[in-house]
Amino acid sequence: MEERLSAEKAEAESLRNGHQRGILSQRVDASETIAKRSRLSLLLVVLAVGGFYLATVREGHIWGDDFSMYIHHAKNIAEGVSYDQTGYIYNPSLAVLGPRTYPPVFPLMLAPVYIWAGGSLTAMKVMIFLSFLLFIVMIFLAFRHDLPWLYLLTLIVLIGFNPFLWQFKDNIVSDIPFLLFVYLSLFLISRAYSSERKGRRRALDVILIALSIYLAYGTRSIGLVLLPSLLVYDLIKNKRPTVFAIIITLVTSALVAVQGLFLHDDRSYVGQLAINPKATIPQVWEYISEFSSIWAQGSNKGFRLGLFVMMFALAFIGYLARIKDRITIFEVFTIFYLLPLLVLTMPVDVRFLLPIMPLYLFYAFLGIQFISRSSEREIAALSMVVIALFIAYATRYLKLDYGPIREGVAKIETQLLFEYVKRETSVNDVFIFRKPRAFALFTDRRASAWHRPPDDQELWNYFERIQANYLVLGPKDLEPDDQEYLRGFIERHKEKFQETYVNADFQVYHVVMRM
Repeated sequence: MEERLSAEKAEAESLRNGHQRGILSQRVDASETIAKRSRLSLLLVVLAVGGFYLATVREGHIWGDDFSMYIHHAKNIAEGVSYDQTGYIYNPSLAVLGPRTYPPVFPLMLAPVYIWAGGSLTAMKVMIFLSFLLFIVMIFLAFRHDLPWLYLLTLIVLIGFNPFLWQFKDNIVSDIPFLLFVYLSLFLISRAYSSERKGRRRALDVILIALSIYLAYGTRSIGLVLLPSLLVYDLIKNKRPTVFAIIITLVTSALVAVQGLFLHDDRSYVGQLAINPKATIPQVWEYISEFSSIWAQGSNKGFRLGLFVMMFALAFIGYLARIKDRITIFEVFTIFYLLPLLVLTMPVDVRFLLPIMPLYLFYAFLGIQFISRSSEREIAALSMVVIALFIAYATRYLKLDYGPIREGVAKIETQLLFEYVKRETSVNDVFIFRKPRAFALFTDRRASAWHRPPDDQELWNYFERIQANYLVLGPKDLEPDDQEYLRGFIERHKEKFQETYVNADFQVYHVVMRM
């Protein structure tokens, strides 16, 4: 009798401590019932997200410029042409526009689509959203041992139906495949260092982790931060570097070296990177503002601020509680990924924060578990977060356009421009255009962008150096300040330009005299 009372007392104490700590320090129920429920939930979410994305694919493509570089690389791979022969003439005075080449993994993914469907933008978008569905699966696998199934289901639903991410399905860029490979890497690393995995299939783990880290790096160069994240985590976990981590480093480094030798290296990015301590605080603040827009874009400022403060506080509490409980690859990666974004002075782009989105929700959920003193309060807190995000999502979806993309490369005026260039100009001609990589892809002509020097002579010198033959002005709403600058430049030197083509959006000028 005393033994039974003692056991019941111990169990009650354990439950009380569990509520005080939240579910953070508890292992997720791994019973067969929960496992089946989780897998079924994942399947239903994947099918729902896939159906929604497929039903809302939009025709056309925004101007952008990155997308055309990836497609041109894919075209070269498919046709056996040199990888870097894209027609893009790199302007070192406008390094921010983009490097001479892009990493090869995403073009390698696009190449089979190009072989099968040619330059079909819709077919390439289908590949993007299939990558997104696999990304959702990777989130599930990465967090399945750290979150109860209800939290896990909520996380993948909130990521799967996020309107900011939804818009990426119509943009043929590397962001979604990068998310896939980042979370594949995090899942594989987390699994390899789990207690039940040690001593089993280590050679296979080495190959898979090294390959997944390379795939992340080969998709976006910042993916290489996975490697120091692994090394630091290995050091924290084992108190010393292990052969396992060292071999992964060597294999990954070999893959990176092969890419740099034959396809793409990162030297073109050097001109965009610098460290300026005075710019760090404004840059951090700008990223915070941009990150809040990911969750509540289109909502009023008060609601957006309140939602961000609530979510950030929960995520911060969850992150600190997690570190106090144990450090995993997720905590290390979060620091290593954010550090270069916040320290290096480069253009702030909200896309860079996409890999943090699942981790942000993950830590916010851990924060809910940590501060909750009862299951009722925990459910109430989770419900409040979900309802707030649902309102933000619904607000945004009500304002989005679901029809064809009206502006961009598919617009009739743009197509007429491309047809004119292909019909009336020589393949050896060089063009100046604001989006040179898109221009080169759709016209098979070499192209470069202009910059805005302090005096006109410098720009003329650049035109002379690349032997520019034509200058294309327009459309007006495409970076209007730059368009206005070029319009003024043409007006100041109108005797050196001869208009050869015009439509509602564009004017083409032949450079008839150089200084």
